[in-house]
Amino acid sequence: DRQGRERAEEELEGVRHPFQSTRGRKLVVGYLQVGLGGATGRAGMDQVSSTLLEQSLSTFKDAPCLKESLGFGVGGGVVIAGLRYKQLRGQPLGAARAGFSGAVVFGLTCGVAWTVCRYRSGILASDRVMAEKLLKLKAMQDKNR
Repeated sequence: DRQGRERAEEELEGVRHPFQSTRGRKLVVGYLQVGLGGATGRAGMDQVSSTLLEQSLSTFKDAPCLKESLGFGVGGGVVIAGLRYKQLRGQPLGAARAGFSGAVVFGLTCGVAWTVCRYRSGILASDRVMAEKLLKLKAMQDKNR
């Protein structure tokens, strides 16, 4: 058991795995966890999963273009759902069909708005880098004169 642990420590030396916990050196392989003094089996997997979930939820609000895309999606989804509900009011399952239409429009609008926003921010970032390079080049040329 001790030799196996030492061998695992040697194998993990310098290894960085995407599922590695930030609280210690642990490598998750399926439902088994190999690491330094960590829990093994399903309990260890739950600990790593909860750590990843906490990290994901805490950084979710910082996602680029999130507010804009959700705003467009919610707006479009609510408008379409309202219009479809008005159109299908007396029919059986009219509210469900209207809600489904609103959800589809929400998803599609969020996806398209997020893609466009990320594309624009990428272009702006590359333009900014190009402008900085041109300013440095101009400054170097003015120095040499």
